[in-house]
Amino acid sequence: MKVAYNWLRTLADFKATPAELDSLLTRAGLEVEHIETWESVRGGLRGLLIGKVLEVKPHPNADRLRCTLVDVGGAEPLPIVCGAANLAAGQKVVVATVGATLHPFFRNPFEIKETKIRGERSCGMICAEDEIGLGSSHEGIMVLPENAPVGQDFALYHGVEEDVVLDIGLTPNRGDAASHRGIIRELKAHIPVTEVNITLPEPSGNPVLNVQVEAPELCSVYMVLPISGVTVKPSPQWLKNRLLSIGINPINNIVDATNFVLHETGQPIHAFDRSKIHGDTLSVRLAKQGELLTTLDKQERKMKGGELVIADGQKLLALAGVFGGQDTGVSENTHTIVLESACFHPGLVRKTARTHGLSTDASFRFERGTDPEACRDALLRVAGLIVELAGGHIEGTPGVFEQKPEPRKVQLRDACLRKIAGGEIPRSRVVEILKQLGMQPEENAGAVQVSIPSWRHDISLEIDLVEEVLRVYGYDEIPMPGKIHMSLTSGGQRLSRDAEQRMREYLTAHGFHEMMSNSLSASAYYPEEAQAKLVHLSNPLSSDLDVMRGSLVYQALEAVAYNRNRQSSRIRLFELGKVYEKTPEGSSESWQLMMVSAGDRWPETWELKQMPSGPYDLKTVAQGLLRKLGQTDMEIPVQSVDRKLLDRFGINIPVHIAIFPWEELMAKMKETTFRLVEPSRFPLMRRDLSLVLPPGCAFDRVETLIRNHASPIMREYRLFDVYEGKPLEPGQKSYAISFQFGLDERTLTDTECDEVMQRYMKVFEQELQAQIRR
Repeated sequence: MKVAYNWLRTLADFKATPAELDSLLTRAGLEVEHIETWESVRGGLRGLLIGKVLEVKPHPNADRLRCTLVDVGGAEPLPIVCGAANLAAGQKVVVATVGATLHPFFRNPFEIKETKIRGERSCGMICAEDEIGLGSSHEGIMVLPENAPVGQDFALYHGVEEDVVLDIGLTPNRGDAASHRGIIRELKAHIPVTEVNITLPEPSGNPVLNVQVEAPELCSVYMVLPISGVTVKPSPQWLKNRLLSIGINPINNIVDATNFVLHETGQPIHAFDRSKIHGDTLSVRLAKQGELLTTLDKQERKMKGGELVIADGQKLLALAGVFGGQDTGVSENTHTIVLESACFHPGLVRKTARTHGLSTDASFRFERGTDPEACRDALLRVAGLIVELAGGHIEGTPGVFEQKPEPRKVQLRDACLRKIAGGEIPRSRVVEILKQLGMQPEENAGAVQVSIPSWRHDISLEIDLVEEVLRVYGYDEIPMPGKIHMSLTSGGQRLSRDAEQRMREYLTAHGFHEMMSNSLSASAYYPEEAQAKLVHLSNPLSSDLDVMRGSLVYQALEAVAYNRNRQSSRIRLFELGKVYEKTPEGSSESWQLMMVSAGDRWPETWELKQMPSGPYDLKTVAQGLLRKLGQTDMEIPVQSVDRKLLDRFGINIPVHIAIFPWEELMAKMKETTFRLVEPSRFPLMRRDLSLVLPPGCAFDRVETLIRNHASPIMREYRLFDVYEGKPLEPGQKSYAISFQFGLDERTLTDTECDEVMQRYMKVFEQELQAQIRR
């Protein structure tokens, strides 16, 4: 949510600077994510002066250029070369001086420098409107009125407005702060603030329109007020600038007035064209299934049934709290409008907006809860502003339905505040803070009874009041205790954290980067046979995020595609995350570790010839990780992603993925006893074996046989070469494996190592029909 500093200053008098507001609001829980300077003209027209052309003469070396002398209020006139056809002596013009940066309408910014043009010195530029971002015309230079003061900054003459905009990351519970008035309310709890009173119109007479609310529990307040004789036209510049400063495009004076009051007060207001409303009654009701409404974005929407809508006697007019209808929208031909101010149920507005894929400034406020007490003042504020901007006459008093909730009271006990805060906060200071927050405290013995203001929907429990007091009092003001009490975690939790730390260290040392993906995924990724096991969201934000992920593969492929599109030639990623599965009891979740590799085998270097990464590269890292974690009897299966699936993600290189259950590894690690051993003082002996496997025989069968027939003297084995092609038969693969043998107490003999190798060769020939290359 964006808040403009100068807009705040029109609503209240305070001394804090934008930087001080940044710090203050962030410490109070309204985090300022970004501060930027806004200008009504890009670049602020800095470095531009008003000048008078004193002399114009032909350029000696160019037919279409002319040499001028321009007075800009300095000690000497500036020589400027210009090619504009409408240039003449005596004109008042806009001059960009040396060092100024121009922001053209259709081009990138550029800096004005002293230069020579066809041999003649030029110390500036006489500007056209498109060259300084004031329009799109390049017919000639801008010629100012005769009374334009020479030497004055053109920004001051043109009336350029600047503001500082604070972008606040508003949390869902703080709907009360979703406006400039809301921020002023918050500031009053921290610094001296004097609010500016705004005079509201006082309508007289009887209501002209009736209102009918069929579901009072879903709409506690609904008000309408007609204004006749309005003229729809562009808004004045001050109103345009207010809206533009917070990123809202002006439309017309009626719509702009409603948007202005929305961001000033936090209360959404909607304007209908009275001539398009049938009858004298507006009703708030639940939509029937199949009813149609064309909204302001020109999309025809079919009601699912149960949405809260505004209707007349014949048709739907708007989705309540979300979006207006196109048929009753304000246009240039509108002369009588009906203003609407209401308080709708947050949950139903949220559901309606999500059902129809909409998100508006109005729904943003209603979803967080609006102030029912603010509806009337906001309605009259808009009405007065429209009469001022568009003329017209307020017809009668508002048609009103009100069913306001009972005032809420919450008790704050001294003992509870002391326990949570960890220290004593004086009762007088607590009462002062509550009053500054707009609450009404009543002091009792050992507690304060607090009446909660209507705009604070997030306060309903005692702990909520504790949080309010502490964030205003300041967490830094609470002294640290002499002793800190803590609960030690279980050994299993420490083991898991230690294993995660070692896993991350190992993988990052091998060139992998950790990724963190969304736990929501798209059901369209998953094959038909997997759809039944997916955990679907009942109210998804979009079709791209409609299920809890059942696999880490698809987010990994998204990450690979993203990195490939940004010219990354070597991709190595891993993620430790949860996957979800539908069960008869509901759903289950489990942790998995995913590793993915694609592209080059190693970073580019002159020392090594580049090769593509293969599945065995990933398998080597995976098996090394298991050894790092002390698990030599487990395997991590590695798979190459199917080409059709890669095509769906636009990936044109092979991708290899390894996934295994992290919780299973943790369970095994709990059963594993680690001990430190002294390295052997005796040398190892190496034997290499080359064998050819028949088609369809995977190398993991070789590994299984090696482990099943392991000898006490074998320390480790490694696959160091794979070959396929001529002179081998199609489908055959040749594998070269190294074996390391050794004992801690003595040196092995050749005979002992050869006996083990003979046994392995016999097993490979019998079990796998392997050919031993001797």
